[in-house]
Amino acid sequence: MCTPARYNVGLAPPSDGDLDVLNCTELPPDIRSEERCRHLSFEYELTTSVICGLSLVFGILYTLFGRFSEGPLQALDQLARVTQTIFDGFESKKPQRAILVLLDYARAYDRVWRDALYAKMRRLGVPGCATRWIRALLSDRRARVRWGTSASRWRVFQEGLPQGSVLAPLLWLIYCNDIDDRLRAGDSSPTVSLFADDVALLATGRSLQECADRLQPALDEVSRWVKTWKVQPSPSKCVMTTFTLDPKECGGKVKPQLSFCDHPLGYEETPTFLGLKLDCQLTFAAHIAALREKMAKRRACISAIAGRSYGSHRSTLRIAYKSYVRSLFDYGAVIYFTHAAPAVRERLEVEQRKCARLITGCIKLTDKETLVAEAGLPPLSLRAKELAAGKDITLHWVPGHADLAGNEAADRLANQAAADCAQEEAPIDLSSARTAIRRWTSELASARAQRHPHREPTPSHDELDRWGQATLSQLRTGYCPLVRATAHRLGLVEDPTCRACGEEEEDVEHLLAGCPAHVAARAGFWGHCPTLAEVLSGPAQHIIEFMKRVGRVQVATDSPPPAAP
Repeated sequence: MCTPARYNVGLAPPSDGDLDVLNCTELPPDIRSEERCRHLSFEYELTTSVICGLSLVFGILYTLFGRFSEGPLQALDQLARVTQTIFDGFESKKPQRAILVLLDYARAYDRVWRDALYAKMRRLGVPGCATRWIRALLSDRRARVRWGTSASRWRVFQEGLPQGSVLAPLLWLIYCNDIDDRLRAGDSSPTVSLFADDVALLATGRSLQECADRLQPALDEVSRWVKTWKVQPSPSKCVMTTFTLDPKECGGKVKPQLSFCDHPLGYEETPTFLGLKLDCQLTFAAHIAALREKMAKRRACISAIAGRSYGSHRSTLRIAYKSYVRSLFDYGAVIYFTHAAPAVRERLEVEQRKCARLITGCIKLTDKETLVAEAGLPPLSLRAKELAAGKDITLHWVPGHADLAGNEAADRLANQAAADCAQEEAPIDLSSARTAIRRWTSELASARAQRHPHREPTPSHDELDRWGQATLSQLRTGYCPLVRATAHRLGLVEDPTCRACGEEEEDVEHLLAGCPAHVAARAGFWGHCPTLAEVLSGPAQHIIEFMKRVGRVQVATDSPPPAAP
């Protein structure tokens, strides 16, 4: 195989498009689809990846995105632009309304008109060798139907793009590049968002009817485009949604009439745009409710491999949670989680705390901030801010002017001024004061959300077995069912008083650092009078060994009364 040579002369990989369509009754229900039966050769996948890279070099994507996406926008960028436009209308002096239209095509990749695609590639300035290569690549795609041991003759695909190929989305972008030639003409044109085969049209105005009047001409232009270029719309999936703060209009109480391709557009109260479920007032309550259900289902998988006396390592559970459960939250969090009400956001925080209990082995009595901090997880509110920031910046000081007389004198005078001149009573302007207050309150909220009675980790915590890890986490957070005070709150014992000394309530601090009955067992590890902080900052193995020596390996319970004779 010589991929560059094939590319230059326009030769596609051999047998790259053969497809066997099997008898669906022979397949499991979850894979009865044409896409699951498609087989692409290794050479085909490699060469399509190469052509995508070459296309990037030739600047095709830059040309496309520069025209209809205002830069190489990702899905979140498109979502942010649409939602921010709606929020801007809500926050204007006279709150505006908005209508969002979502258009969908039926089997968009399979209906691409190839001759038109090649013409558009030439018009965009795609190199001739790339056009010839793609023509050769698509010309030999064929399929047949196999039923048992019998098979039909091969049928060649005259139109369409290969499903599952990395090249298909790029070719579709080329094909639909001119869809907005007329949509952006004029000041009253709606906001257009195009991402792959998802099309969204958004119009804002003082009334819903004004929004509809701006949208209908754009819909007519798209209708003419799909008819011209033989793209089949999916009328049942083309919907509209209204956004308004007026209780007399929200929830579909007022539905302007819009049509697309001679079909009236249906109204969807909570449409899904690029994976984000929207509602009429952008509260994102519906999206968070659906997201909570998904997170709960995935949490069950983590629960199956996590127990307080068995299961996977807590670092493994933490990685599983971040990659399998929290990844659902991460997508779009910078949009929906920063705008949702605190009560709505708390529903997802509850799901994270349930996963944190699985990771650490802690019980429900544990303080919620302490629980999340013990699991090594930031609160979801802080996680959303981290995602919004986008990048981490680390500053390093480079002593480039060291040992220079003038620079040393300037540094000395600056340090002297900072040390000798009192700044407490120096006046500041109102804007600076507000900025300082916002920064202070933000730092205070972040610190409060991650508070922990023993912030520093216990050395060798991760080297314990699952029971030891869970027990130590319970002791560190202050609620351990092996201690009588916690067992009393759980209703397992009637008296929380320490049975060893009988002097005071047996909490974690009393057991580990204060009970006089365990002085000898304690002295071998931490001396005669250690503090709780000193105990928890020592080796984790010492704490677990101490718990075993004093007989605290099972949940504290009162002895059952003797059986009746």
